[in-house]
Amino acid sequence: LQGVSIKPAAEKEALPIGDVKLEGVTEANGGYAIATVSTSPFEHSKDGVTLDLSPVVIHDMKVPAEGSTDPLGSL
Repeated sequence: LQGVSIKPAAEKEALPIGDVKLEGVTEANGGYAIATVSTSPFEHSKDGVTLDLSPVVIHDMKVPAEGSTDPLGSL
């Protein structure tokens, strides 16, 4: 995914974080299983504060089907 932005519910503006790579995506019970989710390094500065993150890597992520009883199903 190119040019990804995130927007926490309490924020007015989205924060661009760059590219996110999804590997090993399969359908699972109406949702998805993703073997690896990874980002590029990220840096953002605002009002004298700098956020500098190393690449983030998540293994074995699941995205449940909409309406699922899984606790993450309502996200």
